Amino acid sequence: MLCIASAMLIIHFPVFSQCSVTISGSPCTGNTLTANFSGATLDTLKWKRNGNVVHTETRNGYNQDGITVAGGHGSGSAPNQFYSPSDVYVDAAGNVYVSDTYNNRIQKWAPGATEGVTVAGGNGQGDAPNQLAYPIGILLDADNNLYIADYINQRIQKWAPGATEGVTIAGGNGYGSGANQFKYPVGLFLDASGNLYVGDLYNDRVQKFAPGDSNARVPIARQRSNSWSSASCALWLDRASKYRRAPIASSAPSPATCQV
Repeated sequence: MLCIASAMLIIHFPVFSQCSVTISGSPCTGNTLTANFSGATLDTLKWKRNGNVVHTETRNGYNQDGITVAGGHGSGSAPNQFYSPSDVYVDAAGNVYVSDTYNNRIQKWAPGATEGVTVAGGNGQGDAPNQLAYPIGILLDADNNLYIADYINQRIQKWAPGATEGVTIAGGNGYGSGANQFKYPVGLFLDASGNLYVGDLYNDRVQKFAPGDSNARVPIARQRSNSWSSASCALWLDRASKYRRAPIASSAPSPATCQV
């Protein structure tokens, strides 16, 4: 318990870059209160007990001293370790899902847990349904299905809760620029309608996949290159009122073939 919990403590700090006050008397012995300023503005107020920071208040409301909630035991493949974790998702219950990239697995850490549980992959690097190859982006939907950007395998895998293998819902057709391909998928986002957005790293685009559709309908964003010389030719509207991707060619199609 902090020693200020039982009484109100008022301390006047002169305005310097840093000021510290050591608190004495039981139960406050060994406690130090340090204030850091930017000019006349208080930036941080830090409470230390025996040299260890136990609480920090900041101007922007964030604690400047992080707390390890998963891993922190060096690089490795034990349940309490990671090998280059790359992405994190936290569900409503506080469970932390971690994309453990070089271990080719997704780990789930319950609140307060001292080790994680493998919920996807963990069967070595490979392209079998129960394997992953350098997973990166992850997310969960409302039914706790896990979506994984399976980087090396150029696919997006969906793992149902408790499943022992995943199902390919996008990509999985090799490295390429086709509407059903990726050049290293990374980031993922799922909207309220179930549309899946994928950051397609080396295609310089974001692909949108409708539920149940393995072909992207929309390149949401694409770097301008000699493939598409104008934004008006990047997208066009079909009869189903959906945007479709313009053909990739050495030169952009004429405006007449792009406009609606």
